[in-house]
Amino acid sequence: MSPGRLPYTVEVVERADTVTGRAGLPLVLETLRALGLDQAIADHVHVRARQSGDSETAKVEAVVLLLAAGGEGFDDIRVLQADAGLTRLLGRRFPSADTLRHFVSACHDDQWILQAQAPWPPDRVASIPAETAALQGLAHVTTALVHRVAAEGHDGHPRPRRHDPGEPHAGGPPALPGRPGVPARGHLLGGAGPRAGRRGPGTGPSRPVWRRFP
Repeated sequence: MSPGRLPYTVEVVERADTVTGRAGLPLVLETLRALGLDQAIADHVHVRARQSGDSETAKVEAVVLLLAAGGEGFDDIRVLQADAGLTRLLGRRFPSADTLRHFVSACHDDQWILQAQAPWPPDRVASIPAETAALQGLAHVTTALVHRVAAEGHDGHPRPRRHDPGEPHAGGPPALPGRPGVPARGHLLGGAGPRAGRRGPGTGPSRPVWRRFP
């Protein structure tokens, strides 16, 4: 197209994989892999009866991306499958909805539920079954995530200390009793009392600015 008033041109490309509205999802996947969770999944989660098809890592990553994209069910993976730009950024296709459904179902075992219910009378419906091997593997992955995120925080810099209730913030006004981080009424930035920051005789105009604490 010919240029208009601004110095740019528009090039029409007959390809569907040149644009996506979900460019943030690859960053989710990149973070997951930067924490080494892809290897943790491969080490601890074993559901497939055969070595063909999508790996457990690919399935777990697909579920994570589906949740990050706001999916509410396995069938919503079709929306991501249809996004050619997203699949191009990821460099792979998504597993099907049936594949994800079978993967999650493999983490469930009716025998464990029956064993958990056996010691109790029939009218008692609440029970906590033991975890299957697949769920135990996912628990290992969750533990690895917590440990690796915590390890990323140990960079030699002190972490912020939580303030005790009523303890004044450094360089700031005193906090309300029982409400840490909430300044007492009337304490303004640069002031020391209830009338600080207001205009008074001989003080000249001033603009009260409230200090906000997280």
